[in-house]
Amino acid sequence: ELREQAQRDSLTQVYNHGYFLARLNQEAQAARENGHILALIMLDIDYFKEYNDQYGHVVGDQVLETMVQAIRLNVKHSDLVGRWGGEEFGVVLPGADTERALIVAERIRTTLASMHLQKDNRAIAPPTVSQGIATLPTHAKDAATLIDLADAALYRAKAQGRDQVRVTE
Repeated sequence: ELREQAQRDSLTQVYNHGYFLARLNQEAQAARENGHILALIMLDIDYFKEYNDQYGHVVGDQVLETMVQAIRLNVKHSDLVGRWGGEEFGVVLPGADTERALIVAERIRTTLASMHLQKDNRAIAPPTVSQGIATLPTHAKDAATLIDLADAALYRAKAQGRDQVRVTE
C-alpha cells in the first residue's frame, strides 16, 4: 500500500512523474523488443494559471481533477496516465498507432470541453487542452526521443492557437 502511494500524485491519483517516466521506459523497451507499437500523448491545460488567479487554488485543483477524469473516461485500464508536472500530463497507449492516439486525444479534448465546473454555484468555463503525440517506432526509437517529440508537438499545438492536437513532424 505504501509503495502504491509513493507512485501516485497525491491530488490526482495518477502516476507521479518519476514512476510514470520509469513505466514509460519499461513500456518502450518492451515494445521495441517485441516489435510492438506505442503512442505517447503529452497534454497541457491551456491558461491554467488563470484558474488559480481568478478563482483560487481550490478551483485550480478541481481543474486538475477534471482533467484526469476526462483522460480516464477515454483510455483503457491498461494505458498509463501520469502527471508530468504542474498542469501537464502524459498518457502512454501500448499497442496504439498514431491514428488511434489521435482518436483518444480528440475524445479527451471534447470530453473536457463538456465537463462542468463551478464555484459558489456559479458555472466556470471548462479548461481547454493542448496535446502532442509521438509514436514508437514510427517517430522515435526510444522513450527519451518519444518524450521530446511529443512535447515539441504539444508546444506546436499551443503556438498554433491551443485547444488542439498535433502529431510530431
